[in-house]
Formats: sequence, structure tokens, C-alpha cells
Amino acid sequence: MKQPEGTSSTATDILVDRFNALRKQESAYLVDDFLSKIREECCEEGKKVVDEKCRSTMANWCYKILDFCSCSHEIAASAICHVDRFLSTEMGSFVLYDRRWFQLAVMCALQVSIKIHESGKLDMNALIQLGRGAFSEDEIIGMEEEIVFALRWRLCPPTPFVFMNNLMDLFPSTLPNTMKNVLLKFAKKQIFLTVPKYSFIKDKPSYIAFAAILNAMDEIKLFPVDSRKTFINNAKAIADLTSNDINILKVRSKIYDTMNAKPEKKTEIKNVISNAASRDYVNQNQDSPVCVRQGVEEMENISRKVNNFDKDCK
Repeated sequence: MKQPEGTSSTATDILVDRFNALRKQESAYLVDDFLSKIREECCEEGKKVVDEKCRSTMANWCYKILDFCSCSHEIAASAICHVDRFLSTEMGSFVLYDRRWFQLAVMCALQVSIKIHESGKLDMNALIQLGRGAFSEDEIIGMEEEIVFALRWRLCPPTPFVFMNNLMDLFPSTLPNTMKNVLLKFAKKQIFLTVPKYSFIKDKPSYIAFAAILNAMDEIKLFPVDSRKTFINNAKAIADLTSNDINILKVRSKIYDTMNAKPEKKTEIKNVISNAASRDYVNQNQDSPVCVRQGVEEMENISRKVNNFDKDCK
């Protein structure tokens, strides 16, 4: 293999091994188009099946909880991945026919992700309060067990955020840190918007991350041409990602479509981007979410700061 630009032989070997491992892991975390398999006639009377809007509502609910707890948005991507994979399994298919169970599944998946990625965690009282008392302790424990067993304890998905962080290492060292930080923010904003969108469910996380970085470079005025060329060459040589791949181009187009939604959606997206822009995406050493373990009073405060998800998802 030709020596990639701007990297030493040892560094190249490390990067190649890293991306090989990520791509292998990626193939083990595939998700089905589970909404297309729903049979409306199987839904019990008085209940509603899960749909795209319901999934989007709960994904945005996760973002709001994480914002309040000063946790990384990457945790939401991991949690929604858990939910999507859970609903793709035979064990989790029952959740598709009851939005109440779906809401509980998202809550538990978020709890699992916080346990893994943060030093703190949502304890049982916190989770019950976040659910406004709609779920019992036994239901929460039972759903969490259903999720981890259905997923066979594979709880560290290579999300688009994970791939993006690794792809950033493919830029040359000559790229100024200020430019790199701006690029990172632009790319994260785009990935942030893809997580709630069901249309991205079948797209590989590596494609979403690569597409977001390519789009971000296009959005930045005077982005160094040589740095762009080096990155694209290194991505092909090390990560096996090609900028003119038809699948990458399709993902890039879908991201742009998401950012330039219909007029009635522009305000909503503007608010989402504004919230994302207010986060410190470069320095993600956030405090652990200890605030969610300080009793009922603070749980009620959280509930006031997020939408009532049991109303939104109806």
C-alpha cells in the first residue's frame, strides 16, 4: 500500500488496524428497516404502533436529557442505536406495537449508554421520575434486561461520532487547530441532525461520518485545498472510504436535505442547530451527570425542562 500523506509508517499501521477493527465492528451492529415490518392488524385495540415521528420525538428527548445533565450528545447516538437494534430483533419486536413500551425502551437504552460512557448513571429513582411515574421499577428492570439480552451484550456500537473522531486523525498535521476545531463543530452538527432521522437507519455510521466531514469542508470558506486532498487520499488508503462512492454521495445529499428541510420545518431545525452550536464539541470532558441522582426535587426540575415525552409520542 502506498504510504499515506502526512503519516509515518508506524502511525499508518496503527490507523489501518484501527479502521479495520471499526469496520468489522460496524458490520456486527447492523439494523433492519423494522418499521416496514409492522403489521397494523397485529396492534391491540387502544394502542398505537411506533412510527418515524415517535422515534424522532424520543431521540430529541434524549438530547434534552443529556443537555440538562451536561453529557455528550454521542450518548444519544449510542442509545438510539441500541433501540434500533433491539426493535430489529425478534425479542424486541413487541415494542413496535405499543408506544408506551417504546418510550420505556428508549429510557432504558439511554440509561445503559450513560452507564457505559459516563462515570455517573441514572439510578432507579431518577429513571422513575423522568418517566413521570408511568413505569414501575419492575418494568424498568425488565425492559433493561430484555434489551441487553436481545443485543447479546453488544453495547458499544461504532456510531458516526466514533468514526468521525477517528477520521479527524487523517488530516495532515499542518492543518491549523483552529480550522480543525471549526470543521469538527460543523461535522458534529450534521451528525447530530441525522440521529433522529429514520431515513439514515440503513446507512453505515462510517458513511455518515465521512459524508459529514466532506460536507463540512465544503461549508468552510477558504478551507485549505491541500489539506482536503490529503484527507481524501488518506481516507481511501487507510479507511477504505472513497469520496466519489455513490453511497457516500447519497448520504451527503440526504444530510443536505435534512439541513434544508421544508419551510415549516426550518424553525425546528434552526433550534436544533442552535442547541448543538451551544455545546462545547471540542472539549467534551463534561462533568458526570451527578445532577440526576440528587433526589425527587431535581428530578421534577428535569421534567420541567424536557418535553412530556408520553404526550409527544402519541
